[in-house]
Amino acid sequence: TTGRERHDLVKSIRDIGNDDKPISASSEEFSAEIAYLIHRARPWPRRYDADGNEIFGPEPEADDSTVQALTLFRDTFLPKGLVYYPCSFVDISPTAVFGENVLYLDRDERTTTSLRSVGLRAVTGDALQYDPGEVGTLVLQQSQIEPDFPASFVIIGGFVICSDFYYHFTARSLSQNTDFELKAVLKPRENGFVLDTESLIKNAEPGNIYVFQRVK
Repeated sequence: TTGRERHDLVKSIRDIGNDDKPISASSEEFSAEIAYLIHRARPWPRRYDADGNEIFGPEPEADDSTVQALTLFRDTFLPKGLVYYPCSFVDISPTAVFGENVLYLDRDERTTTSLRSVGLRAVTGDALQYDPGEVGTLVLQQSQIEPDFPASFVIIGGFVICSDFYYHFTARSLSQNTDFELKAVLKPRENGFVLDTESLIKNAEPGNIYVFQRVK
C-alpha cells in the first residue's frame, strides 16, 4: 500500500477507536499502529497508570494452555537461567511458571508499558537486534520472526520452546539449525499436555509445542 492508503486505513480504524494520536505512514511502524488501533477499538476496559496515562490494550494475563505446557517442560527438563520471551505481546504465561526470572521484549512501547504496569521486566526493542545476554530458556510462541538470532543467546544445554503454527513455522526453521536438537513435543489433549519424545518435526500439528536443546 502507498503512504496515502496507509494513512486512510489508519484513520478509518482510528475513527472506530476514537483516538486522536498522530498518524504515522511509516511502513516500519504500520503493523504496530494497526495492532494498537484494533485493540483500542475492542471493548476492553480502559486502564490507567498512577500518573493517569492510559495503558495500552488488555491487561496482561497468562494463557492456561501455555502455562500447562511450560509447567510440563519445567518439571521434565529442570531448566536453569534467564527465561527470555520476545514478541510476547501481553502473554505473561512464563511468569506463572518461572516466577520473576523472565524478560519480556516487544517492539511496541505501549505493550511493554502494559507489562511493566503489573511489575514485570519488559524491554522495548527489536527481537532481531536486541541482546538479552545469556538465556537459559527462549520462548517463541507464535512469533513471526526467524528464530536463529534470538536462539544464538541460548547457552549450551539451554532450551527453546516454540510453536509451529501456520506461516510462523518456527520449529521447522529451528530444526535446520545444527546447534539445536529436538528433544520433545508437547501435545495438547483434553486433560492437558502429554510429552512425546518420538515424533518427528514433519508430523507438526497446530497446537503442538516443541522443545529444542542447544547442544553446541
